[in-house]
Amino acid sequence: MNNLLKKSVNFNIIDSYNGIFLQNEPLKDKTTFKIGGNATYFAQPNDINSLIYLLTEAKKNSVPVFILGGGSNLVVADEGIDKLVISTLGLDFCDLQDDLLICGAGCTFE
Repeated sequence: MNNLLKKSVNFNIIDSYNGIFLQNEPLKDKTTFKIGGNATYFAQPNDINSLIYLLTEAKKNSVPVFILGGGSNLVVADEGIDKLVISTLGLDFCDLQDDLLICGAGCTFE
């Protein structure tokens, strides 16, 4: 586990990135079952440009990505996830354009 940390991956988080970016972040509080290990990298972007930035940096550094939604019906192994885990909860926008409703992946039905 944490082979990515041994690789010296540098995400170069920039000032224009809007969101959370953490290393070795526990995932148990981000799932409904409340069990499991840590994510080597955890990010929760708050806008589309920040999401695109994360995906670009991950690809540039050959870092695998796991997309985490609301965390329901997900069991994380005790060993954790040796990837960049991207939570979509910060992408909670909705926009009505003409007759089209556009919602981010973090929108809930509440």
